[in-house]
Amino acid sequence: MATQRLTVLVFMVVLICITCSTGVKYSNIILIGGTGDLAKKYLWQGFFNLYLEKSSDDLILKFYGAGRTETDKGEPALQKILEDSVSCKHVDRTDCDELRDRKSVV
Repeated sequence: MATQRLTVLVFMVVLICITCSTGVKYSNIILIGGTGDLAKKYLWQGFFNLYLEKSSDDLILKFYGAGRTETDKGEPALQKILEDSVSCKHVDRTDCDELRDRKSVV
């Protein structure tokens, strides 16, 4: 059981960046096991820090979380995880809270 959980929690798929004619790069990052312990403790905050550091007008980063929970229970669970796990405590940006509140669960 622990092996299955670890496999589900850690498995990530990163889609290849696509450059369109405007020169803007898009990266979509999918986190399989987005509601797991590892994601709660480390991964979502790390992805948020990556977003703050690298996202710009020339590079658009989007993050998606997936899990084994049914959608009607999984979406509120993921929203709660993001609210509890992602913070601006160690971030030195004045717009951090505004960017943090822009997240949405789809």
